[in-house]
Amino acid sequence: MTVEEYVQTMEKLTTDMRFTVYNICYKRILIIWIATAFTILLCLLFSGFQGVQVTKQFLIFFVGKWIFINFIISNIPALRLRSDLADHERLRHLLLHVGQASAEQAA
Repeated sequence: MTVEEYVQTMEKLTTDMRFTVYNICYKRILIIWIATAFTILLCLLFSGFQGVQVTKQFLIFFVGKWIFINFIISNIPALRLRSDLADHERLRHLLLHVGQASAEQAA
């Protein structure tokens, strides 16, 4: 794949409305997730003596879950990008092969 084809493919992907919506929603969900976790942790912290221990457990749980979800969500676009580029390469190869075959038949 040439640099021009790569740049053109990346422009198509980044100007796609689905890509823009994904970025907007991802950032908003992340902010909501952090705010909710912080609110729950503060409520647990001030709920009594056991609140400190429960807060530690929930903090570990929320941070671990956030890292896990963030890892999965951030890898989905990379996987889709790889598959889209592979599809593009297959289609390009198929079109070049068909074009060469029809040129040979015409000659």
